[in-house]
Formats: sequence, structure tokens, C-alpha cells
Amino acid sequence: LEIVGELLFSVPLGDRAAKILDLSHAVQRLSERPSASPADERIFTESNAALTAIGQEILQERMERPPTDDLLSHLVVAHEKDNAAVSADQVLQEMRTIIMAGHVTTAITIASAIWLLTQNPPAENFWQSEVDEKVGSHRPTADDVDLLPSCEMVLLETLRLYPPVWIMGRETLGEVKLGKYTLPRGAHVLILPWLLHRD
Repeated sequence: LEIVGELLFSVPLGDRAAKILDLSHAVQRLSERPSASPADERIFTESNAALTAIGQEILQERMERPPTDDLLSHLVVAHEKDNAAVSADQVLQEMRTIIMAGHVTTAITIASAIWLLTQNPPAENFWQSEVDEKVGSHRPTADDVDLLPSCEMVLLETLRLYPPVWIMGRETLGEVKLGKYTLPRGAHVLILPWLLHRD
């Protein structure tokens, strides 16, 4: 989560990181249930509002600094160029999505990859040998990525077997033909990667 704050927003999260984790766990936990009690709904609403407030705080801090090459700077510049194309609310919603999805999905993927490697010692040994040979004792950087095809293979297979987002919703922008079915414009479609990845 701190890496997300630094890389994508160029804003240190500090004490906010722990609060974001607590709030995002509450939102996730309650969004996974088919129904909720009034108390659950109140927690969900309050957690969402608190996440939005933290997002506004981060956005304000970012706007007080000169733009850099981080994602938030690009969103802010796009908003300043054309408010109709990228509204202030959209910038805030994009930030919330990145805060939530940027740390949870990455953590789940890394944990799943490590677990899968421990279940397959030959694959783990092959992966470790490649890292030792290509990277050696120095700390890996982005420049090393192309030297480590087995890392990509491990991550792609992990994402196939254990997608961190198990369901996604989309809305058709126009009529879409899927096999023998025709979906009208405005249809809501649920996509389940877990099932697609096993087809």
C-alpha cells in the first residue's frame, strides 16, 4: 500500500496506510455478501465515506506540488485540460479504485504465487535458479524483468488459477454478439475469470 502511494501518487501515506487497510477490509468484507444487515450497511457506507475523505486529502496534497510522471499527476493534468472529459469526481473515483485494487490484488497475487511455488518444488527450483543466475546478489530492478521469463510465467499462471478479482461487471456500449446470443446496448454482463480461466 505504501508502494502504491509513492509510485502512483508521489504522496507518502504515513499513518493513513493502516487506516486505509482497515477501511478497505471492511468494504471488501461487506461487498462479498449477498445481503447485509442495517449495521453492516452503515459500516459499509461509513468506510466508503472515510476512504473518499482520505482520497481527497491525498489529492489535495498532490495538487499542492508540481506535477511529476506519476499516475495521479496525469489524471490531474487531464482534468485541468478538460473538466468535461475527466471530472474532479472521476479523478477521485480513479484514486479510490487504485488504492483498493492496487494493494489488495497485488498482495493476493504474490501470496498465491508463493504458495503455488511451494506446492511444486521443481518449478520453484527452476524459478530460483533463473533469479540466481540472471540477477545474482543485487536487488532486482525493473531493468531485470526481461531477463526473468520464468517470473512472468509464474505470475501469469497464478493469475489464471487464482485471479484476485473473481467477478467483474461490464455494461455494453452497443449491441454485442456473443456466440448465438445478442446483447442489447446497456446490458449488464458479469464476467467470472475463475471460470473462464478453466475453460
